[in-house]
Amino acid sequence: MPVLIENNAIVEVRLEFQIAGANDKAFNILHYRVASITDETSGLPSAISPPADTILPSMALAAYTALAQGWTNCGSAQVGVMNATVQKVHPTPRSEEYVYLPPEPVIGDIVGAALPMQDSVTLLKRTGFGERWGMGRLFVAGIPEASQTNGRLDPAALANYQAFGDAMMSNIGSSGSGVNVSWKPVLYHKDGATLRVNDLTRVVLSNDVIKAQKRRRPGKGI
Repeated sequence: MPVLIENNAIVEVRLEFQIAGANDKAFNILHYRVASITDETSGLPSAISPPADTILPSMALAAYTALAQGWTNCGSAQVGVMNATVQKVHPTPRSEEYVYLPPEPVIGDIVGAALPMQDSVTLLKRTGFGERWGMGRLFVAGIPEASQTNGRLDPAALANYQAFGDAMMSNIGSSGSGVNVSWKPVLYHKDGATLRVNDLTRVVLSNDVIKAQKRRRPGKGI
């Protein structure tokens, strides 16, 4: 029996960033919840739960397109968004991973060299809850050297990163098996048997300070 995509199912989206001609990579991980599954002909709620292998490939494409394009105003032209990987993570069973590989990677818009990929800007994911499980962070790599002065983002770069945070609030759509699926960005937290899924209410910059992620995979948020 195939893995199905049900209402309120959660998928993990992983973006891979890389400096051209180098092995220096960073990853961002985001989560989305199924907000609706509708019949593509009538627009009414669907009576079926479509299989993952017809929905998640188009989700990977849609996520790559939306998020990579949202990042370009922030990124160095030396850095490319190499791929997007999508996997259903809740409820069980997990699906296999579905990877979208673009014909050519989307690269940053800002001419010039990039800072090392361990250097990142911190975006805060908010849900309205002040508990640890209600707050998340996303470490965004690919910072152009030209966008900072003495380790702090310049005002124009601040605006671009906040615009990227705003873009992350948008739903993503995918389709297959005669249905359309709308995916809503969420904060997903699982600690043992405890599961919490909360819709994002806003994504904001932590501050203008560029931070070095020395003890985690660069770019990997929660």
